[in-house]
Amino acid sequence: AAPYTNFPTAPVTCAAVGSDDRVWVGTNGGGIAVYDGLYWTQYTQSSTSGGLASDVVRSIGVDGTEVWVGTDNAGVSRLNTTTGQWTTFNTSNSSLPHNRVNAIAFAWVGSWPNPSRARFFATDGGLAQQHWNGTQYVWTVVTTSTGGASLLSNKVHDLAHGASGTFWIVTAGGVNKVVD
Repeated sequence: AAPYTNFPTAPVTCAAVGSDDRVWVGTNGGGIAVYDGLYWTQYTQSSTSGGLASDVVRSIGVDGTEVWVGTDNAGVSRLNTTTGQWTTFNTSNSSLPHNRVNAIAFAWVGSWPNPSRARFFATDGGLAQQHWNGTQYVWTVVTTSTGGASLLSNKVHDLAHGASGTFWIVTAGGVNKVVD
């Protein structure tokens, strides 16, 4: 088979590369696909029996064996590549502030001896952080009305995490700088 077999025909909207060098792409209507160096494998809402919440993908991120897929209006879906299990977080079953997930980032939070790997989701309703505290997922949401560190706009377009721990949060109202 040709290397582009199973490549989605829908326009590509985002991409991420995992530590295993597999390339993951999100599309506008064709779900996601992964390139293993030889072939593409496509995942859609239909082929995953609804595990992927939507075929309209706005953002994608890879963190170890987890692929996180931000959708246009169905929240964020997580694929555990080891087990093949899908989990979706949205405004109905979590503290995600909006179902449009524009960007995804990962960072270690907390201090030794109990740091936790956190996920950050840029949404149209603010910035959400999710981490596992050992027994359950814990969510923190930052908006324009959050006391202390608040956003310039709840519509968060993008975010970046620097090596020094600084977060840059791009909103419709400007850029927030948050120092860890």
